[in-house]
Amino acid sequence: MDFSSRSGFTEGLTRMRAGVKRLSHLHPPPNGEAAYRDLLAKLRDINALLGRNEAKLIRLQRELKESAGPPATRTIKRFRALIEPIETDGLRAAADARALGLGVCATDLSGGAPLGAPGRST
Repeated sequence: MDFSSRSGFTEGLTRMRAGVKRLSHLHPPPNGEAAYRDLLAKLRDINALLGRNEAKLIRLQRELKESAGPPATRTIKRFRALIEPIETDGLRAAADARALGLGVCATDLSGGAPLGAPGRST
């Protein structure tokens, strides 16, 4: 299977990596240094997890587009198993971004979900 064509996932990953690079060049106020270091650490963890699972996630994304019924349910479960740790880190990173006044970054990281959404810890 050819993964060289750009998917929405790949484009999002590229944008996220560029955003992390830009954030790494910022200098936070002294009272925000710890939250800033935590934010960058979480973003690096997210990047590493996505990088390790990129081919699998792209394959599953394509399978979802082509499947329905029970096969789609199984694919969704496999996709969720890969994404869940990333989602948790994303919500925690969003909390750090909000604490630093980086609202747009926080919204992107939480997928637009409010922090503390039911069933999710921040």
